[in-house]
Amino acid sequence: MKNNSNGIHLPFGYDTLITVILVITGAVFGYAKFINKMSELENNMEEANSKIEELISKHIEDEEERFSEMEEQIKWYQKEFNLNPLSWKKKKK
Repeated sequence: MKNNSNGIHLPFGYDTLITVILVITGAVFGYAKFINKMSELENNMEEANSKIEELISKHIEDEEERFSEMEEQIKWYQKEFNLNPLSWKKKKK
């Protein structure tokens, strides 16, 4: 028997090497896809949080405006429809 020392000798066949390389490649691409998806989800969450904060601040402003309008209406009703008989003699301003 002749021993050829040319080339690479593997303790297993090339079909096993190709399978291992494909599995590793698939794992790397799967991990990269997973990381990209996670970063996309984080970006979407940041956008959603900023939108929620914006809507909450707008809601608070609307409520404050509505509250001030209601206070003005109450003051007007108290001035125009004063039911206190002792204050009827006072001049209306």
